[in-house]
Amino acid sequence: MGRSLNILADVHELPSGVPGRLAALGVEVESGALAAGDYCVARGVLVERKSVLDLHDSLDMDLRYDLARIAEVTGALPLASAQTDTILAKNPNHLLGLGMAARLARARGNSQRADQLDRRLLAAEQSELALGREEYRLHKTDVDSALARARRGGGKAAARTGG
Repeated sequence: MGRSLNILADVHELPSGVPGRLAALGVEVESGALAAGDYCVARGVLVERKSVLDLHDSLDMDLRYDLARIAEVTGALPLASAQTDTILAKNPNHLLGLGMAARLARARGNSQRADQLDRRLLAAEQSELALGREEYRLHKTDVDSALARARRGGGKAAARTGG
């Protein structure tokens, strides 16, 4: 009939029990040391097994912003807020995080919170841009838009007065 499925499992996966379960299903499983991934299912095709928490922790700021942006435009504001909160927990001055948080506050009708975030955004602008973060380059239009919005809005007057 058909060919059998052969999988190479990294030796560190053996204690998980997954290779044994695959073998019980009729999959030919070999174990060995893989330089990357947990399972090699075909030439050049690796699978990395992660828990949800491990996956969540491995996301970088750029990807978190992308997820927040997608969630924002699809109306999933709680997911957008969760990603934004994580960005700002890792870096309270992150320009994309502050800009997104201000937009979300406006979307929820909280102009006072949006103005506060705009002030933080303007205060962080020079020092953050000086860091040359890759995500700022990739999302230059979003950064510029957030800064322009902050300068036009309530953050402008407060930034000039220092409060």
